[in-house]
Amino acid sequence: MSIATHLPTEKRVLRDERTGAVIWQLTNASCVNHAPYFLNPAWAGANHDMLIITSYRAGAPNLYGIQLPDGELTQLTTSGDVSPWSACVAPDGGHVYYAAATQLRAVDIATREETVLTNLPPSSWLGNCSISPDGSEILLAAQKDGKKVILAVRTDGGGERVVYATDDFVAHAQWSPDGRTVLFSSDLPRMWLVEADGTNPRPLRAQTREEWITHEAWLSDDEIIFTYWPHALKAIRRDGSGERNVAEFNCWHPAPRRDSGQIVCDTTLPDVGLQLIDPATGAREALCYPQASSQGFQWAEPEPYMGETAPDDAYGPQWTHPHPSYAPDSRAVVYTSDVSGHPQVYLAFVDA
Repeated sequence: MSIATHLPTEKRVLRDERTGAVIWQLTNASCVNHAPYFLNPAWAGANHDMLIITSYRAGAPNLYGIQLPDGELTQLTTSGDVSPWSACVAPDGGHVYYAAATQLRAVDIATREETVLTNLPPSSWLGNCSISPDGSEILLAAQKDGKKVILAVRTDGGGERVVYATDDFVAHAQWSPDGRTVLFSSDLPRMWLVEADGTNPRPLRAQTREEWITHEAWLSDDEIIFTYWPHALKAIRRDGSGERNVAEFNCWHPAPRRDSGQIVCDTTLPDVGLQLIDPATGAREALCYPQASSQGFQWAEPEPYMGETAPDDAYGPQWTHPHPSYAPDSRAVVYTSDVSGHPQVYLAFVDA
């Protein structure tokens, strides 16, 4: 099913009834629409004023750009096989990278030309993307040649390298802000580090089966935040020392501001809205209330699913979760909510 390359704005201006925050609803289509994974850079263009989203309005997942402030949409892919949460934008805003089955592809924002950067054998798979601070490599957790690996793929088409290989589970590979170290999740214990050159793989923190740790992210070059579900947002130094409670509440998906001076997160069970948190003091306040359905039966349980493969409805669907993240200028937060009946993309202004 083909649609026009350019679509008119769907923007609506709203206001949160409880906090008064100004909110822009950016999509209004009767299908799934959502931003990329909440830790991925999602803003393209020379001025970083085009928000990249995934939308199923053509019947399957494709990438679109929402040009702000007006809100006109541009369709960037037509293949319909985009890995829905994989998109990440180059530091200069000129390209969007995404996974599709066994391929990593790049889309030129100006020309919409696509390039295949890697194409793995049919038995392989590719996970989420993370772009290096200098824009030269994309990290992906993957399966290749019977191994679970972390791949680093050159964005200039110059090939790929295996950073780490194991028989264990790997996911959510993330560059450190200084580009020296890779954070990734694995089997118990969950949080692991490996140097960018593949040396010194090690667990960041010991973990018991009764501890539910999830949604780790770099707060700064030296500190990593993570959800200690459902009790607290915690932080730990990259050398494994200095673990601390940032704030004791049901923080769910935390995303730091670019300057590390604030963290935004969503909440569930109970839903107390999007929370803005001071990482130094733990002080927090509600930005707005997305009223997303936040599905997934496992979140109400005391421990994560321990079977080999979790059923699809254990933790999602993911597009029912707000997954907030900051706009480049930190004046607004992007999130997803299905409060209208379909998942739509919203922008809530912090300084309203």
